[in-house]
Amino acid sequence: EQSEIVTPTIRGPICAQYKKYGMRQSQYQIELPGNMIGDLIISDDSNAIVTHNGRLVPPAFEAIRLEPGANKIEVVVNSF
Repeated sequence: EQSEIVTPTIRGPICAQYKKYGMRQSQYQIELPGNMIGDLIISDDSNAIVTHNGRLVPPAFEAIRLEPGANKIEVVVNSF
């Protein structure tokens, strides 16, 4: 349903939260320190609509590029 972690790195902490809202919606909040990028891989679900900081992520992308600072990823499964 939800989880939270803080992982120290040489550049500063990585903070991450995950929340599941029912069967069709989940949200990731990941904060990266400055001068750091990352990739988030979400399981392949062709019926999912994924946004990163409010922008639609094309379904062909295998990973979401995370930037320094706050990253908010929302996944909504369209079962219609």
